[in-house]
Amino acid sequence: VISSWQTIQASETPDVSARFMVIEGRNRIYSRIKQMINEAKNKVSIISTVTGLVRADRFGLLDFDSKHKQLSNVQFRLLTHFTEENVNLMQALLKQTPKTELRFEIRNPNLGLGLFPQMVIRDEEEVMFFINPKVDGSLPEQDNLCLWTNCKSLIHSFLEIFEDLWRNSTDIIRM
Repeated sequence: VISSWQTIQASETPDVSARFMVIEGRNRIYSRIKQMINEAKNKVSIISTVTGLVRADRFGLLDFDSKHKQLSNVQFRLLTHFTEENVNLMQALLKQTPKTELRFEIRNPNLGLGLFPQMVIRDEEEVMFFINPKVDGSLPEQDNLCLWTNCKSLIHSFLEIFEDLWRNSTDIIRM
């Protein structure tokens, strides 16, 4: 029995268990998002507020100059809610965004549909979404805490939410 047991070759299976990680602090969060963008092969889907995009730009997330050749096959889809109060911020942000070969689309959810919490989904491989805790009963800290996971069932659930919002949104920009 022992000699038979030793002749059996067990194939090594990769560990496919889902991982979850809480990421705290803007620097860590935006560094992880930048890594997700740089590792993208097919599609990056983002839901964010306009002020969240302005913050992301300050952290260099919208600087595609050095990597745009590598990312030229990646489709970037962004959902954000435009209002009269933030349309000037978005216009200023778009003016400073360099013209690149990226496939970039921005949509505004139709009236009556609110934005889901801010999130980034990369290639159906990982998702990161913001958790907005209230600090001492005051206004929530908008982008200091995130949950990242590679759990396929959660990724597909969030992707379904994104796709539903995407289908029920108005095209704003297509580059």
